[in-house]
Amino acid sequence: MEAMFTEMQTAVEQQGAKQQAMLSSYKCSVAELQKVNDRSVSGMMSTVTAFQSIKGLVHSSMAKCHAGMMEQETLCAETKRTLQTLLEEHEQELQKKLLATLVPGLTALGEMNEELKQTLQRHYAVAEQMERMRSESASFFRDHLRALVQLRETATAALTSLQTEQESLTQRICEASHTHATRISQVISCMEGQMRLLDVETKSGFSGLLGLSDALQGRVASLKQTMQTECGAVEQAASARQGRAEASSSGLVTELRQVGERGQATLEESSGQVSSLQAHLSQLGQDTRQWGDTTRATVHSLSEGQLALIRDGQTSAKALQQETPLGRKGVVLEEAAGSVDPPEPWSEVHRDTVPVDLSLTPSVTQGR
Repeated sequence: MEAMFTEMQTAVEQQGAKQQAMLSSYKCSVAELQKVNDRSVSGMMSTVTAFQSIKGLVHSSMAKCHAGMMEQETLCAETKRTLQTLLEEHEQELQKKLLATLVPGLTALGEMNEELKQTLQRHYAVAEQMERMRSESASFFRDHLRALVQLRETATAALTSLQTEQESLTQRICEASHTHATRISQVISCMEGQMRLLDVETKSGFSGLLGLSDALQGRVASLKQTMQTECGAVEQAASARQGRAEASSSGLVTELRQVGERGQATLEESSGQVSSLQAHLSQLGQDTRQWGDTTRATVHSLSEGQLALIRDGQTSAKALQQETPLGRKGVVLEEAAGSVDPPEPWSEVHRDTVPVDLSLTPSVTQGR
């Protein structure tokens, strides 16, 4: 332990000696630095003295520059407000035009398109009705043709049967006439005996002829009734179909005319809306062009004003640079126009700070 403490004491003494040497070196360095600072402070004081002579000139020039910059700032703010006002007015005008003109026009166009769509749907419905009417007409005419064919066949068959019966009746009449002639010749020979028989046969023959005639008359009446019934039915069907066709055609024509009138009115309204929309768009384009011309003129005028102020500022800066005097040591003071307030005397600062730093050195040394 004693050896360790001795060793530690030796190390502490060596370290203290080193620190004393370092502090001595620092003290010498600080003393030399203080001398250099004193010389620098003396040079700076001479420079500050030279700056004091141009302080008034710099202040006046900077005041002018400051006033010019303030005026330019005011002009820029006014330009900004003017442009914002113009933009707001333009936006309001556009919204007014769009909301008051274009939007209703587009809405009307949409409604007219919807009406045209409904009109086309009605046209499709009318086309379907015409197709159904065509199908019904074709079916009716097929049935009518079939009925006419059946009527023709029935009439042909009845007339053929009637013709056959008429031929048979003619033949029987001829036979009866021949028989009657024969009987008359026989009556001549035997007048008395055959007179009664001839009378009976004649009555019988003519009764048969009358019966055949009555039967033929019944057949003809039946055929006539059948023809009248069937033809009446066909006529009634044709008349009813004609009435339905006329009613359908009349309704179809009326609906087509109404559709055409509505389409014509819709087209005229659409043309009017389109013309109005085009006129408003043209007016909007003219207003926009006028606004653009006015805005360009305003911006050009404001830009020229700003450029004039900037040129005046540049001229003032150049004049300030040309009027700046030289320092005592022959150095051109180019940055005199950029400084408004003169720098504080550095010698006083260093004289206040350097003794404090030097006064701290013994305390630090003693503490260590």
